[in-house]
Amino acid sequence: MKANGMLTGLLIILFFAKGCITEPEDCGVGQDGDADGVCDVMDNCTVVPNNSQRDTNANGFGNICDPDFNNDGIVGEQDFVIMSNLWGKTLGDPAFNPDIDLNGDNVIGQKDYDIMMLYWGGQPGPSSFPCAGTIPCMLPECTTGPDQDGDGVCDNQDSCLIELNPFQHDTNQDGYGNICDPDVNNDGIVGGPDYVILQIVWGKTLGDPDYDPDVDLDGDNMIGQGDYDIMMPYWGKQPGPSGLACAGTSPCP
Repeated sequence: MKANGMLTGLLIILFFAKGCITEPEDCGVGQDGDADGVCDVMDNCTVVPNNSQRDTNANGFGNICDPDFNNDGIVGEQDFVIMSNLWGKTLGDPAFNPDIDLNGDNVIGQKDYDIMMLYWGGQPGPSSFPCAGTIPCMLPECTTGPDQDGDGVCDNQDSCLIELNPFQHDTNQDGYGNICDPDVNNDGIVGGPDYVILQIVWGKTLGDPDYDPDVDLDGDNMIGQGDYDIMMPYWGKQPGPSGLACAGTSPCP
């Protein structure tokens, strides 16, 4: 965790210094850890500001956090060789590869190398997209009706009508997406019993025998403060709302 925090700090300092964004922006709803104006649940680089969400190979990792050019899951020597072979190439050159142009300035060179070195020996990302690392991996798009929360899922198919949940994460399949369903005991009201359950599994992570995905409301594979923060605004209230008619029953749909 300490190393990951250090990487996050270095990346944010680097990109602010290079003028990628001039000041923090507001994503409107939800958390935005890198202050790029894109809420975390829809962000293909959650710790690096990338308001454009540029992802030229459509693998769910934005270019700015994806120096894994050979897509083997680790940034290393093979990726460096690929970059070296294209060094100095610019947009319009037949050999130019936009996937190697990490910072999107239309030239492959020192700035892209600097980004690569921050990830050396590590993985690309992180991305909030569950499909990240596969091609294609893209946000959904609503084209057939209203989408009041703007997450790309039309209201009549959306398990959380007013909370961003583009990938419809619903581990107990009750028609309420996890991010709007802190009613973990399924009694219809968020309250004391749900809080007790949260405390029992506090700090548990994916792979731990006691980890309960239904209590991992923000889908970060760890039960903790983020989930508590989601629960509190629902205190004394019902989960949802959901656009699914079957919400509250399982399985739904």
